[in-house]
Formats: sequence, C-alpha cells, structure tokens
Amino acid sequence: MSLVSRLGAEDVLLALPFHDRSDSLDEANSVTHYLPVYHTALNAGITSLFWGKFSHHLPLGYRPGKEPLHPPDWKPWEVSHDALDRASWVLVEWPDADDDDVAVVGAARVHEQLQRDFRPVECRARWCLYRKDDRSAPRVTRR
Repeated sequence: MSLVSRLGAEDVLLALPFHDRSDSLDEANSVTHYLPVYHTALNAGITSLFWGKFSHHLPLGYRPGKEPLHPPDWKPWEVSHDALDRASWVLVEWPDADDDDVAVVGAARVHEQLQRDFRPVECRARWCLYRKDDRSAPRVTRR
C-alpha cells in the first residue's frame, strides 16, 4: 500500500502481478493479486487491474472507453507495448523461482521492457514500483 501512496489521481498505474498467492491465505483468495487497487481506492487514480465489475457485491467498473489497456488479469506476461506506453507507473509483483515457467520467462521479458522506458522507484518484498522516464507520462483528464 505504501508503494502506491506516492501516486496522484492523475497517474495511470499498470499492475502486473506475476506471483498472486500468499502462504497466509487459501488458494481461492488471491488478495495479493489485487493490492494495486489501493491506488484507485486511496488516490482516486486509474489502475489497470480493477475487479469491481466481477464481484456480485460491487457491480461497477470503468466507463466504456475509460479502462486502461492491460493484459488479461491472470496473464501479466501478455502485456503489450501499447499498455506500457500508456501507463505512467507500473507496479510489478515479481514471481519466485518456483512459480510456473510461463510466469518466470514472461517476467524476464517484462523486466527487459521496463528497463527501456521506466526507472525503478522502490521495492517492497516482491512488489516493485516503476515510473515512466518520460516526464510527459500519460495523465488522466477528468470530465
């Protein structure tokens, strides 16, 4: 949570959780997968990973055309160059060596992509926050 506390409402956060489980929780509860949503909850910012419309008790989501580009929730290794281009920040939960090979290989590819256009800001445990190098990073226009 402290990683996203530095972001503002105008920031677009691309979330890429490669290791979405916790020894403290059962396998059906992937709360670590959704930690980036704190940016939306605390900062009123745009987060690519938003689960509201999939939950029966919270039936809301982004307006049509407002949802940021992102890979499928459970396949962060499929992130596109366009999704990275449109994000001002990226929050990655890196996999462990014992995660499946697809996640480990995909994370290595994403790490290479991040080195080109983003700079690391801070890491806590598996989570690392990156900021776009270009100061003209995408900003949200509120209407």
